[in-house]
Amino acid sequence: MKIINFDEKYFPQMGELFVDVFSESEAIWDAATAISYLRQNTSQSAGYCFVAVDDRDRCLGGIFCRPMPYYQGVLLFVDCVQVRKDFRCQGVATALLQRAVQEAKKNGLEGIQLLADARQNFPQSWYRRLGFKRTGWEEYEVKIKNLKLARKENGGN
Repeated sequence: MKIINFDEKYFPQMGELFVDVFSESEAIWDAATAISYLRQNTSQSAGYCFVAVDDRDRCLGGIFCRPMPYYQGVLLFVDCVQVRKDFRCQGVATALLQRAVQEAKKNGLEGIQLLADARQNFPQSWYRRLGFKRTGWEEYEVKIKNLKLARKENGGN
């Protein structure tokens, strides 16, 4: 296995892997949307996106990160890490994260931030083993059609 800079030739493989890793009952991704999402990440910060490939140039996993200005200084925001099911627990994700961190250190970034699905024990357990701590922030979302912005009649908000 080797870790290399992401190249656009890997979009089809990474799109399929993204769909496999991140599709669940509430979030169903398709390959075209996944590739569009990954394209946006790589266009903003290609220097922080890496893939793990085998000797046949097959993607085993990928990490997509970007530098993010933050009150604590510039952080490396890990947008997504994905590894093929048959290569999990074999050091692929760790090697990808190490490579991204190496690049972040080289460029003077001061920390790492990411989001994790609170409904899943893994990868949260892996993040905790690496030293990540929960921040106390929670993520909220709503479909636009369900957003309640109507103002109350008597001057209320």
